Amino acid sequence: MQFRNKLYNIRKNLGLSQQQLGLKAGVSGATISRIEQGTQIPSFELALTLVDAVGLSGSDFFADITTDNVGADLRSEDKLEAKLAEMDMYYARLAPVNKKVFKDIVDIMKIRLQI
Repeated sequence: MQFRNKLYNIRKNLGLSQQQLGLKAGVSGATISRIEQGTQIPSFELALTLVDAVGLSGSDFFADITTDNVGADLRSEDKLEAKLAEMDMYYARLAPVNKKVFKDIVDIMKIRLQI
C-alpha cells in the first residue's frame, strides 16, 4: 500500500477531514489533499508528523507501505548510507517521539530492501 492511500484510509477511519488532520499536523488541509492525491510527496519530517498525528507508531503505519519507488534507489548499502547521512539533519530537528518513528522506518526499509 502506498503512503498516500494508507493516510487517506486512516484519516477516513478516524472520521477526520483533511483540514482537521492538517491542523493536528500543523499543515493546511490543502497539503493533506495534495499528499493523498499523490501530487505532493511529504518530506520525511512531515511524514513522521502525519504518522504521529493519526496516533500510530511508525512500525504500525509503515509495516505494509510499499517501498518499490525508493527500493531501486536504495538497493546498495552505499546508497542507503548516503541517504541516511542526508536525513541526519532532519533527525536532529525531530521531537523525541518522532525520533522513535524515524528509527522504526529505517529498520523497516532495511528489512524490505534486504540490506
